[in-house]
Amino acid sequence: MNPDQHTESIHSIYFLKAVLEDNIKMIIDIYEKVDDKSETFLQSLLAFKKAILTSINENGAPSSKYVSTPSIKNYDLSYNDLMTHKDNKVSMLQYINEIENKQFDFIKDIGNSNTIPDDLSDTFDNIKQKYSSLVDSLNRSVKTNQMNPVVY
Repeated sequence: MNPDQHTESIHSIYFLKAVLEDNIKMIIDIYEKVDDKSETFLQSLLAFKKAILTSINENGAPSSKYVSTPSIKNYDLSYNDLMTHKDNKVSMLQYINEIENKQFDFIKDIGNSNTIPDDLSDTFDNIKQKYSSLVDSLNRSVKTNQMNPVVY
């Protein structure tokens, strides 16, 4: 792997961490403003995000202290508009599904780029597998318009 590829993958990892941290913050912000059924769904989604973030942090992602990443607000991977969907479960579910599908595409792109350092390769394979399960679960929920806890 040449140094440019390694740098690209490291920035992708930091970017993914920033996306997850932002998603967690947005879920926490909306959590107390929704009904019980939405709370259960959001709790499961929050647990998923935290588990993925922990996995990245525990499995060799270097410290991001000196690495700058682009603002995630400029991308379609953030839950920027989540609060606008708080009163409509179907709309919230569709919105989250759309964002999670985009995040899964981003993760597949990282994993398929052959630029992930060997020490993070297994971690990204695991993350990709979990996101696949999450997206499948969300797609089923959207089809049935039922806000069930996410499965991963």
